[in-house]
Amino acid sequence: MSQNDFVIDNGTGFAVREDIEDAFQALAGFNSGSSEPSTKYTYMFWADTGSSPAVMKIWSGSAWIELFQLDGTITLEDGTNSAPGLAFRSDLNTGLARLGTDKISLVTGGSNRLVIDANGLIGMGVDDPTTFSADADNLVISSGAASGITIKSSTSTTGNLFFADGTSGDQRYRGYLVYNHNNDMLELGSQGLICITAQRRVADLDQVRVGIGHNAPNAPLHVKTEGETMLKGESTDFTNAYVQLVNTSSDGAFIGSEFLTSEGAGMKDNISFYVDNSSAQATRFMRLNSTHLELLNGANLKLPTNGGIDFGNASGSASGHVSALLDDYEEGTYTPVFNGGTSGISFTTQTGVYRKIGSLVEFNFYIQVNGGVSNGTHIKFNLPFTNSLTGASTSVGHGILTYLNPNDANVTTDRPMALFIQAQNAEVYSGSTALSATSGSAQSNKFFIGGGFFYV
Repeated sequence: MSQNDFVIDNGTGFAVREDIEDAFQALAGFNSGSSEPSTKYTYMFWADTGSSPAVMKIWSGSAWIELFQLDGTITLEDGTNSAPGLAFRSDLNTGLARLGTDKISLVTGGSNRLVIDANGLIGMGVDDPTTFSADADNLVISSGAASGITIKSSTSTTGNLFFADGTSGDQRYRGYLVYNHNNDMLELGSQGLICITAQRRVADLDQVRVGIGHNAPNAPLHVKTEGETMLKGESTDFTNAYVQLVNTSSDGAFIGSEFLTSEGAGMKDNISFYVDNSSAQATRFMRLNSTHLELLNGANLKLPTNGGIDFGNASGSASGHVSALLDDYEEGTYTPVFNGGTSGISFTTQTGVYRKIGSLVEFNFYIQVNGGVSNGTHIKFNLPFTNSLTGASTSVGHGILTYLNPNDANVTTDRPMALFIQAQNAEVYSGSTALSATSGSAQSNKFFIGGGFFYV
């Protein structure tokens, strides 16, 4: 008999003895059976063979409490964070609890500290890691204040966080974050190689050295590329993006890409340069767009679409001024010749130079005559450019000519003469009289040195 009500009925001596033996037999077998004893006593043990596997239970006075399975398995009550199913006798709110299906919790001080769920997701201070991003919920750390992970290494080794996609070669550390304690450098790697380094300068701990593509930066930001864009700033809201350069007083300058709806269509997208000259409001001094460059708040210099420099219609311009555009600069040489006053002329030396700035031309020439004759007409010299006049009677420039060793009755030796610039030529004058070479005079070993300016 495996179970007994432990009540000895009155009867003959044999019957009483048999009843007592049955009770002892039940005690020896811990009251085992597929159904609970009909009579239960507080702290009574019962082996429930109706469960699979069989379970040892104890009667609490009001319910059966499961102790362990009779196949050697030990089970616990689920418990809670405040009362774990497995606890310590001297610390009953510290231990192990079951929070739900296939989810366990390590508890200290009545609070969940670490959870492992059915998928192996781990939460530290988090009851449910799946409430965070599925791309990063394998380990979630949370607290009521700051949270973090510390990796302790020796002063001559490294602290490492690796991102692997395989088990061989650099597959084990395709991406990584490493602190090199030996030289106090933080390294960020990609494809198994260092991409970014950060280190305080040993000689001056107030200065930080960051290297992009460089593992030994020698400037606050040292970028090493293969001819690609080194720095890109992008605004996502169609407004402005700036690079700011300041000192300790927050004075400095801005370089910005601006989208200014208040400006004309040509100036909405531009790059501007600001200088903070008041410590309160930066002033824009230069901006560049797809058509021109402007200097503002002072110089008012523009680079127009068709080239040149436009100084703008600034205040102080002369009355009746037409243009402030400087559209050309040129300098070079030309070959000076006679355009009048001689015939059959030949030269030993012909040297001419000029400089053209906008519409203004400055020229100088030197001629040494080798032979030829004068023909009695006005003496003229060619110009490096055709000037702006169509008639020959109006001057658009002036010059000076020196004539050495003349045979000409109209010219005094070494006397400076005027060059009167007309439409196509520089004509020689003395006072208001155009000079002519004496007809038939031989021209040999004569020197003409002159120069001046005119407009084209």
